[in-house]
Amino acid sequence: MKTSAEEYRRCHYLPEWYPVCEAWTPETIVAERSADFVSLVSGKNWPAYFVKDYVKSLTTQRGSVAQTPEGIAEVVSLIAQYRGSVEGGICIRKFEELRPETEERYFVLNRKAFSRDGNVPALVAEVAERVSSPFFSVDTVLDASGQLRLIELGDGQVSDRKKWTPAQFAAMLQNQP
Repeated sequence: MKTSAEEYRRCHYLPEWYPVCEAWTPETIVAERSADFVSLVSGKNWPAYFVKDYVKSLTTQRGSVAQTPEGIAEVVSLIAQYRGSVEGGICIRKFEELRPETEERYFVLNRKAFSRDGNVPALVAEVAERVSSPFFSVDTVLDASGQLRLIELGDGQVSDRKKWTPAQFAAMLQNQP
């Protein structure tokens, strides 16, 4: 294995990577599953609430967005129902209008960021320098105004290649000392 258990958690669990990346990602509240979600978001005035556990969001047709604070508990219940459990705890993220067609995955290997096309945004290069893990993925997307946003990190050993071809992925691995 390339990473230790600690490094795995650092990139796989949102509360582990959020403190070093919060400038580029939606504001997030971390809570226990049994928390009073309505109280936690009181005064936030967010347009909606994106709800996930430490690792995954709800990928059913219903999705992970709660339109009201009261709806957060429903999403949490559905995560537990469809996934069988809640991993870690709950992350409530400020909903942002994103352009899903612009989502892109990058990989970081030994603190060097790689892209499918050779173009690594400054945000991704900065994340590569700040996050202490030998191999991880970085997912970005443009928001409605065209600003690049960090969506999530993932441990590279369990991250899907997404749009990367096997040849592109192998070339990235070969470029390392």
